[in-house]
Amino acid sequence: MEKKNKLSTALTLAVFCLTVPLLAALSLYKLGDYYLNDVIDYNEWTPELGSRFETNIASTFFGKFGFVTLNGGMRRLLGQREMNGVVKLNNGSLMTPQDGIPAETVGENAATVIALNDYLARQGTPLLYVIPPCSVDPEDPQLPAGVTDTSNASLDLMAQQLRAAGVATLDLRETIHQDGVDLYSLMFRTDHHWTMRGGFYAFGKITGWLQQTLGCDVDPRVLDLTYYISEVYPAWHLGSRGQRVGYWFAGADDFELLRPNFRTSMSRNGVNGMYETLTFDRTPLEERKLTSRSTYDTVLAPAKGNFGNSWTLNDVKLMVLADSFGKAVEPFLNLAFAEVHSDTDLVQPDALTEYQPDAVVLLYAVESICSPDGVYLVVPGT
Repeated sequence: MEKKNKLSTALTLAVFCLTVPLLAALSLYKLGDYYLNDVIDYNEWTPELGSRFETNIASTFFGKFGFVTLNGGMRRLLGQREMNGVVKLNNGSLMTPQDGIPAETVGENAATVIALNDYLARQGTPLLYVIPPCSVDPEDPQLPAGVTDTSNASLDLMAQQLRAAGVATLDLRETIHQDGVDLYSLMFRTDHHWTMRGGFYAFGKITGWLQQTLGCDVDPRVLDLTYYISEVYPAWHLGSRGQRVGYWFAGADDFELLRPNFRTSMSRNGVNGMYETLTFDRTPLEERKLTSRSTYDTVLAPAKGNFGNSWTLNDVKLMVLADSFGKAVEPFLNLAFAEVHSDTDLVQPDALTEYQPDAVVLLYAVESICSPDGVYLVVPGT
């Protein structure tokens, strides 16, 4: 028995002594590749250590994603709900708690929107500020015991200040509740973004306001999901939060595209084509790669731009200012209106004076309104 124990100990030490130098050598190789060739395996979670060198080693560590995934799997087996700043809700969705957000930051971003609204009002141009939901439903938080999140409180403050200043505000959290829709069904489980169906829901509400305000018509097929083809890629998208905890902690999301089942003729930045070729970058859909969270951002990136659509029932020129949350909404707006200018989330003075839109729509996620200058708008004349 004693000989067996000694043999077992010796084998363990041998494996350890061989594994550590091997991992170190491979990691140093990757570190050198990063320094010399700027090559790095993207992963959302990068710990901030004592020095930049230590942080770079941790960022390029060989097999990092595998170790993160293993860690997440073990935490799941142990019933743990938190890892690397990410919390798993009771329904399995992932979120990053927001806490201690200065009211002054939200107020400064609100003041920027109010200044733009006042300028546009003098020009006779309506502005709509859209508040998208965050990862936690205020009516059904699903937060584990002991976890607090102030995201919805910040959104409430933004809505309150905008409405007090007379800014037309569409709070989608309110309409979702009124319509009896499950907010979590509109959001990715492993990402802070909403799905394309979530974007379609927002599009319908935004378009309803624009139709009423501008008195314009929109092709009813564009507003009806039965006229779209669903294209689903199962377990394809591991979002920014899923990257921090690995695949085994909460699984991966299906990724769905919605494309019209009717003919389209559009232009993007002066290039003519059909909706599908101008709106999507299918590169991330060619190969399932869970080590990248770029599916949402990359596939829908072309939806931003200067779009023209000759097959519409209106001649509305729309300007959309949005962060990444706009990427799931803009594809449908491009189908509904004659011109949509959405190539930036910023406003420079010449953009408004040169484009002269019939209406302006703003759409920013809670992460933007809680960041200094997260809503950066330069009003002409200031």
